[in-house]
Amino acid sequence: MTERTLYATTASNLGLATFDEAAAHLTPGQLDGSLRAGRLASVRRGVLAVAGAPSSQERELLAALLAAGPDAVVSHRSAAALWGFERLGRPSGLELTMLGARQVRLDGVKVHRSRICGPAHRGSIGRFAVTSAERTLCDLTSSIPAQVLGRTLDDGRRLGIVDMGRLRSVFHDLAHRGRRRSTVMRELLAERADETHPGESTPELDVARTLVEAGLPRPVMQHLVVIRGREYRFDGAYPDLGIGWEYQSWEHHGHRSAFDADPVRRNELLIAGWVVLEFTSKSRPDDVVATVRDARHSRALFTTTSPGVSN
Repeated sequence: MTERTLYATTASNLGLATFDEAAAHLTPGQLDGSLRAGRLASVRRGVLAVAGAPSSQERELLAALLAAGPDAVVSHRSAAALWGFERLGRPSGLELTMLGARQVRLDGVKVHRSRICGPAHRGSIGRFAVTSAERTLCDLTSSIPAQVLGRTLDDGRRLGIVDMGRLRSVFHDLAHRGRRRSTVMRELLAERADETHPGESTPELDVARTLVEAGLPRPVMQHLVVIRGREYRFDGAYPDLGIGWEYQSWEHHGHRSAFDADPVRRNELLIAGWVVLEFTSKSRPDDVVATVRDARHSRALFTTTSPGVSN
């Protein structure tokens, strides 16, 4: 074994290796010589780095994870960054969770402990052992405002990394072990109990929450309507009353193809009996609520059958 074979194994590990990995490639004398010559350096207890490997927050996080041992996972804000929850920004420090009874102290690292570590609570991202996206969200209820956490949850659903069934399972595991702040996640799950789709953008979800908070029924998100073989999708709808609404933005509609297609779409929906409401970033919450409430009242008086063909 030589230093060259050791370096090859660290190439995909940000230039890091545990002491045991290094000892598998080098004799004690070779390892001591490499450390004395500065070709290897100790960066954490039991963790070595190849000289010249670029430093980064990611490498610091991996070094801490390796030093903590096999029952450690990246968690909380550090895990959120790895999962790509950009809404929460870059973490200011390093956070790990020890899944089990063992305690670890690491300089510059916030280390949590948890005995709840079933398969739904763990995941992996590249070289990192990490709390699952669902567990990460539950862990953050103690430090992230509920509204921000809710939007992050919806971001994760749109990205396909958060599954509502797994989230409920993880929450159930934690809530039944006396977990603090379980009320926050319980409310977020209750708000999404009837949703079949997380929506395509945060603004349309904000419209839905505005309606629910005003006492109106929860709309069906991303409701599909089929008219003469053509598929149309409302951002939100009350199918029983034939009311659909859309959040319009220049980003999604400010181009020629959308300009040409929108009137055709609107005309077909109107002919099929749908009330089509439109909202933008300039729509005040009170106006949105009043508009939808009036539309519901009007349709309740005159609608006897559901319009169009939908599924």
